[in-house]
Amino acid sequence: MADQMFLNSKNEASGRTAIMEDDGQVAYLYLTASSSMQIERDVILYMRVPPISQAEWRSINEAKSTPLLTIDITSPIAVIQDPAKVEFEFKWSRDGNSIALLRYGQPLAFTSTAERLGYSKAVVATSPFANPWEQAKYDAIFNK
Repeated sequence: MADQMFLNSKNEASGRTAIMEDDGQVAYLYLTASSSMQIERDVILYMRVPPISQAEWRSINEAKSTPLLTIDITSPIAVIQDPAKVEFEFKWSRDGNSIALLRYGQPLAFTSTAERLGYSKAVVATSPFANPWEQAKYDAIFNK
C-alpha cells in the first residue's frame, strides 16, 4: 500500500480544523465543527487508484470500507498516483467557515459550512462524494 498522508490546519477566527487524509487509496478533505474535532463537512480530493465499477462500489460499501469513485462520475484528473505532502496547502475563507485544498497552488476541492456537499475537480456529476467543481463559487468564497 502507498504511504498514507495526514495534514491539518486550524483557523483561529472560526475555531475549525481542516484535515486532509489520504489512506493510500483515496484522499478526503474534512472540516470540523468550531472548537471540536467532530467532522462537520467532507469532500473527496483524489484517488491513487483507478475508478471502480458500480458492482465493485456496492461490495466496498457493504464491507464498510472507504468508498472510491465509480467510473461514471470520475473526472479525467481524479487520479493522483504518487502525491507528496509538500505539494499541498490549505486555503481558508476569511471567516474560517470554508476550506480549500490546493496542489501546486491550484485548488482540488473545497467545502463550506454553508452547503451540505463540497465541490471537487475529481467528479463530473453530483454524488454523495461532492458536487462537480464550480469556479464561480470558489472565487466568491476564497477570492473576495
